[in-house]
Amino acid sequence: MVPAAGDRRHGGRRAKATVPATPPMVRQYLGQRTPRRAEASNPSGSATPGPREDRQGGPQAGRAGPAPACWRPPAGIGRAGPPRGAYRSDVTDSGLTAGELRDLLDRIARTHGCSVLPPTGGAVAGRGHRVPDNLREFYQLCGGAWLFRDAPYQWRVCGPDDLVPASPRLLTEAIAREIETEVPADLTNGCYVIADGGGAATDPHIVIDLHPTRAGRCYLVGWDTYGLVGEMPVVATSVLELLRWLLSTDGANPTLAPTQGDAYDQA
Repeated sequence: MVPAAGDRRHGGRRAKATVPATPPMVRQYLGQRTPRRAEASNPSGSATPGPREDRQGGPQAGRAGPAPACWRPPAGIGRAGPPRGAYRSDVTDSGLTAGELRDLLDRIARTHGCSVLPPTGGAVAGRGHRVPDNLREFYQLCGGAWLFRDAPYQWRVCGPDDLVPASPRLLTEAIAREIETEVPADLTNGCYVIADGGGAATDPHIVIDLHPTRAGRCYLVGWDTYGLVGEMPVVATSVLELLRWLLSTDGANPTLAPTQGDAYDQA
């Protein structure tokens, strides 16, 4: 059953919000923190640190990443890939080719502030979940990537070891277990972290849905919007499409980039 707009889980139960803003019960659910979406346009004036501020007060502390030249594209790649900022909504598992993905990884590796990591193994999903073919192929070619390390919004595309369930990270382990038990059909139970800011949980996240009927769909979420109907925009339906979408953001506020409706529209 698709919940109505404004509904929100709270300990496995849903309560209807009466105003468009985040309802007070959700703020309590999230630890009395101020909604981050309102802060995104003015990080310096908010209580929550901005995307490039270290959570201990220093700039980008603890964000050391891999050297940019640690990945080499496979031999034979000669195409530069699609124009930067291209956005496609028609790429699905059946339309993905190894050549397109290699070309796009090559382009990322040659983009300033970006790097691609060497392969480290395959992805593993939990019981009842499915790793789509395009994600398997992605991890055969690389072990993740970093995009726009010197931009206001950097991105880490997770390697297979960091492809973990999203709910424990964004909702805490206890709440994630409660929702999984009491609301097993909830969309968030099949979500895994596929990309984040590489730092704190308050960074924007992209989660990939590995439920068999939605495998490959990617949603843009924050710690204050995860699981909130109408606040989980679909940004991609495959890994190839996700990488193009990330490149199109150019390190800017991701909430300004194009999306494809809400996660719960087709749940």
